[in-house]
Amino acid sequence: MRLQLRFLLVALLAVAILLMACRKTDQPTDPTPVPESTSTEEAATLNPDEEIQTRTQNVELALENIQRPDGDAIATVNGQDIPVDHYIDLMRLRLYTISDQYQIDWADENSIAMLGQIESQVIEQMVSMEVLRQRAASEDMLPGEDEIRQTSDEIQAEILMYGDYESWDEFMELNQITDDVYRSIVEESIILEKLVDKYAQVGEMEQINASHILVEDEELAQDLLEQIGDGADFAELAREHSQDTGSAEKGGELGWFPRGVMVPEFEEAAFALQPGEVSDVVSTDFGFHIIKITGREVRALEPYLEQEFQNRMFNAWVAEIVQEADIEVHVQTDVQFR
Repeated sequence: MRLQLRFLLVALLAVAILLMACRKTDQPTDPTPVPESTSTEEAATLNPDEEIQTRTQNVELALENIQRPDGDAIATVNGQDIPVDHYIDLMRLRLYTISDQYQIDWADENSIAMLGQIESQVIEQMVSMEVLRQRAASEDMLPGEDEIRQTSDEIQAEILMYGDYESWDEFMELNQITDDVYRSIVEESIILEKLVDKYAQVGEMEQINASHILVEDEELAQDLLEQIGDGADFAELAREHSQDTGSAEKGGELGWFPRGVMVPEFEEAAFALQPGEVSDVVSTDFGFHIIKITGREVRALEPYLEQEFQNRMFNAWVAEIVQEADIEVHVQTDVQFR
């Protein structure tokens, strides 16, 4: 669980290549804008060395078109400069990742037009990470060399266990990750994990155990509601009529959930009920619902919901301390920190 969280947090630093290598399929979608694929049959015929060279040249072409400040810092956070060299390294890694994933040709003008958004994402992530690093330093939470080495070994073992790479050196070379960039990723992932442990702990919450029937037609929903009132079995009606395929086969069961998960109209109606009660017909963008509550109690969240609420809590806390920081970005960007 903790290693999974570590990779999730590393995603905030835009190093999606590590996530891809570890085949984590439950992570947030990368928001990087990408143009349509510009792959060619010629690229498919290259040998591995030629392919690496071609991909590297492609990314360097993109890097020639990114903004660079006049000085040595891309941004300054509370008086601490963020080196432009580190910015270029992370831009290179981000560009290499999405170029490989989407077969982007950075010689294309449409692709170049996307660079501004990618730059803004990387700058925002670097600034946020610097704010977090400073907070960790003020609380004596920066990792030592032994901790960094142990975490690095865990990540390497996780990546190599799948057999996609013959060695760690091959992984680093194929993905164009330098030792310095990798070390910063490891260090920052440890910092993030420590801060999450301190500032984003999710406790027990009031939850309800609910079932529902979802249909597109309001008249059908009203008819089903009348049948339930006359004693028809809710679960059987859900299996027969509900268009929510994920819950219909389970008799409409949605399981336990707290506030903040369902759409507002559904949530308001569901949390107004007591165990054993059935709602009136509830209209949402999904259609027409009939909701039945079978339980209500304060309890621990399911693991996937705990992760979601932990992410929400941590992101809100990060946004708060970033707003409090004195931030100056030394290139033009759409990022707003206040």
